Amino acid sequence: MSEAQAEQTITLSAEQVGQMLGVIRECSPDGYECFYELILNKVPPRHVMEWIGEIFKSWRAGRSVLNEAFRGSTKTTAVTQILGSYLIGLFPEKTGLIVQVGDEIAKDNADQIAGIIKHNPGWKVAFGNIVPDEAKGWGDKGYWVKRTDIDYGEWTRLKADKDPTFVAYGYTSDAIVGKHPSNFLFIDDIHNEDNTRSAREMAHVKSIYSGTIWMTRNPNYPLTVISFTPWNDNDLYSDVKRTGTFDHILTPVYDKAGEPVWPEEMPRERIEKQRQEDITGGVEFARMLMLDLTARAKRVYKYQLYPAHLMNPQWPITGGCDFAEADDPRQRDAGHSHYALAYLAETPEGFVVVYDGVLEQWSQAEGEQAIRNAQTIFPGWRYTVIEGDGKGETFYNMLYRQPGMKVMCVKTGGKNKAERQVNSLGPWLESGRLRVSSGESKFLDALRNFMNKYPAVGMHDPGWDAMDAVLTAARGMPHLATAVVDGTRPDNPYSPKLKRENPVSSFGTEMNL
Repeated sequence: MSEAQAEQTITLSAEQVGQMLGVIRECSPDGYECFYELILNKVPPRHVMEWIGEIFKSWRAGRSVLNEAFRGSTKTTAVTQILGSYLIGLFPEKTGLIVQVGDEIAKDNADQIAGIIKHNPGWKVAFGNIVPDEAKGWGDKGYWVKRTDIDYGEWTRLKADKDPTFVAYGYTSDAIVGKHPSNFLFIDDIHNEDNTRSAREMAHVKSIYSGTIWMTRNPNYPLTVISFTPWNDNDLYSDVKRTGTFDHILTPVYDKAGEPVWPEEMPRERIEKQRQEDITGGVEFARMLMLDLTARAKRVYKYQLYPAHLMNPQWPITGGCDFAEADDPRQRDAGHSHYALAYLAETPEGFVVVYDGVLEQWSQAEGEQAIRNAQTIFPGWRYTVIEGDGKGETFYNMLYRQPGMKVMCVKTGGKNKAERQVNSLGPWLESGRLRVSSGESKFLDALRNFMNKYPAVGMHDPGWDAMDAVLTAARGMPHLATAVVDGTRPDNPYSPKLKRENPVSSFGTEMNL
């Protein structure tokens, strides 16, 4: 069928349906295509049929498949749901296992398959003799089917396996242990932002994959497909590629000739609009749509996100202030600097996270109040480090004489702003000693946008001020550059044996680091 027909609905005669049923029961790519048309009432996209052809070819050769495809390519629908349903119809006595990043999304996809079997009219045409065995089980703990064209006792003899016909779990589920699928094992996008935020988290995913998920293939060696969009060159998928034991399907949003792979749903205009809207300067577009990880490697600032929901306001926090004054409302525009106050939180694991911050065009009084507010809001507030160049030194002198103000001062030594930010913050960010919250705020958005696009940023971009605030706070935390060994780094605020001088004990003494 032509590409122009790809989104058309299908009306079939009884004769055509009979011909389709014969093809469906052949267990082939053509059978899958007919089944897809019956279930979804439309022709599968061309790239989906290319996947299916490769998957069947690998299956017959006894090899597993890595299906790497762009975000939104319909890989979950086409492989996990439709191919899974098709194999259940062909081999109802066998068992299937789906593994995804979490139990909820796994449940959603299992529900989709269950809905096809129980309610879809196309299923009733293709496999009308295969129905839910609700007495045996039809829910989150597993779905069982039965054949109605044979005696139930005979069916139970054929379906002697203790596992359900199909079941789906998040990759961390204890229920995966003991499952031994004989029909299919589909591993579908088990990485996310949380489990790729550090080498330790990724190592945990890899350990579960190797020690639990992959072992379920014994002793039946079912059709195995890992469907994914890449995260980085140290993720699980990259490691699996390097084994050389999988057949690899690669489907970026543009083909080798530079044409859209799925023009009916993602024409060039829509793809390029997504490229323009990418606030990471093209890095995420390259990763998610072009399956290209090199754009991230070329970026000046390489940093790790820390999930905002794991942040704890009780952690010790150090502030960093890049002072700028805008008493005159006419100075509050895109051509003037911002007052920036960064909050850097020290985690129990020993690294530091940019928790949040303030980024405004404020008067001196408003800037002073922001520091007072931070000291009040965060119970673990240690002190605020102020960049003491120019007006910043005047601001510091005014603050440190006031009772209760926990402040210290650092000088830049006249170093160029871009140079000191890249050379000082860059290594800390790349190593993961300094990370950035994934939360959304004016400060965090400006900070991440600046790092994503640098050096393609304007001279008045507020990210310059946000970065300076982060650097100023970091300079007041010299232990940030010290390696961690079992949490025993110098000045560890979580150590019960630590005796640390109060940074303002020598009140009125200027501290230049």
